[in-house]
Amino acid sequence: MWKVGLHTSNTYFRKLAEHIDNLRPSNEETNAIINANGHVLVDDWEAAKALAQHNANISSLAFSRSDKHSARVSRNHIKSCRNRPADNPLFNVDFILSELTYTLQNLDTKKSPGPDNIHRHFLSHLGILDRERLLPISLTCITCKIIKSMVLWRLTHNLLTNNLLLPEQFAF
Repeated sequence: MWKVGLHTSNTYFRKLAEHIDNLRPSNEETNAIINANGHVLVDDWEAAKALAQHNANISSLAFSRSDKHSARVSRNHIKSCRNRPADNPLFNVDFILSELTYTLQNLDTKKSPGPDNIHRHFLSHLGILDRERLLPISLTCITCKIIKSMVLWRLTHNLLTNNLLLPEQFAF
């Protein structure tokens, strides 16, 4: 039978009681959300609503009439572009075998394969008939990279031949 004696200094309960007595409330500073009435909000939903209201009160944007007009004109212009086909034949012409061959020749064979585990080196050794069959296959990881490269080459050629890049434009 155990005898509990709080007056005995070597008992387990005495040490536990002393430890509990030594615990003090934490004086750490925390980020608390306080509402307009000065009450600390402990509910996440109420705290989020209070923060949203505070943000709305201090950060209201004022748009002028000209700003609103510019926004309306821009929005209508973008909507009209969605319904109009591209006038540039660059975007309406299918890729040809020579573009695919050029892209395959310029692949960086040192890079690792994607999730499809098809190495670029493998594709660079395809014969002409296999390359013709490669064009219509579904887009797998390596195929996406090939098509991206073909589009990039075509766009770059178009931009350079039509002087659409400024001489000051460089880097990215």
